[in-house]
Amino acid sequence: MIESYDPFPDRPSHEEWRQVLYTACHTMDSDIYNLFLALRHKGVAIKKEFKQEGRNRLKVYSIYRGEVSQDEFRGIIVPQYLEPNREKIKAVLKLASFEGEFIDNSDPQLHGINFDINQPGNKGVVADAVKKYLPRIIEARYNNYTQGNRFKDGREVWVVCDREPGSDRTEITWEEFYVLCWLQDIGKLAPGPEGMAGAVRWREV
Repeated sequence: MIESYDPFPDRPSHEEWRQVLYTACHTMDSDIYNLFLALRHKGVAIKKEFKQEGRNRLKVYSIYRGEVSQDEFRGIIVPQYLEPNREKIKAVLKLASFEGEFIDNSDPQLHGINFDINQPGNKGVVADAVKKYLPRIIEARYNNYTQGNRFKDGREVWVVCDREPGSDRTEITWEEFYVLCWLQDIGKLAPGPEGMAGAVRWREV
């Protein structure tokens, strides 16, 4: 359970830390997980904040000094922990800020799927898929994985973190890929690669 990822549930920032440590664990990068765990042990704080970008109000996680003295934070935490790992830390905090809600039934990320998830009987399919496959989604996004799949008829689909604007290939996101996997798991799509291929929205050439 996600509750068990924070070793200090009675300390401040518990809600944020359990989400961050859960995320860091599932990046499959043991170094970054151990780094966040060390920061938690030292008393560093993580706060959930909101910032406005145009019409969007975005949730962000930020690192603060917390219970650490100013001298230790500036002299040890920043130069030894934060600065050398700046990009990896930013990546984990960004993924953690989603709090598992990467997509929902109305999300435009789902336009790569040729399957009506809003039909009666399909309620909750997306949420259930993300819940089951969340650790794999985190790992794929953190590591910026790309995977190409060729089907028997010669068509190819690429599974990506973010679709490339103007790309001439068929691309689906990792979230879409795992929604299709879940649809196969529960019997709403035929099994195997060809069953998945039937639910991909193929780019017209």
